[in-house]
Amino acid sequence: MLQVLYFYTHFFSLKTTSFSVPVVEERPTPCIPSPCGSNAVCREQNGAGSCMCLPDYVGNPYEGCRPECVLNTDCSSNHACIRNKCQDPCPGTCGQNADCQVVNHLPSCTCHPGYTGDPFRFCNILPPERKMKNYSIYFKVNILHYVCAEKI
Repeated sequence: MLQVLYFYTHFFSLKTTSFSVPVVEERPTPCIPSPCGSNAVCREQNGAGSCMCLPDYVGNPYEGCRPECVLNTDCSSNHACIRNKCQDPCPGTCGQNADCQVVNHLPSCTCHPGYTGDPFRFCNILPPERKMKNYSIYFKVNILHYVCAEKI
């Protein structure tokens, strides 16, 4: 206990008053100063400091955390760096009736088989007469080939 004395005068007489004040021992805080690196936070667990990367950051929290990616080359070739995360760039890229494939971090759109048009906007089904013409040419060529082969 720490004893504090207060002196005061009243009508030229000296009086002494004393009382005791408890001494509070300061407990060391393991997170002050922070043992964590950049983009990491310290949380006290069982009297020890524990560092964790902030949400959306990765790495060693005691050395420093960073975003998952900053450039496309930080990701595998079938993903792109979108808002600092490696993600599939295809969703929402291609038009209707089109397929998407990621090539070197970039989305590539192609119309479904039997369709034509701008794969980034809309692919239309090929007109039936175009399909029939191609089929009839194929059919006629095979018939001619068959007829020629029979006569020999």
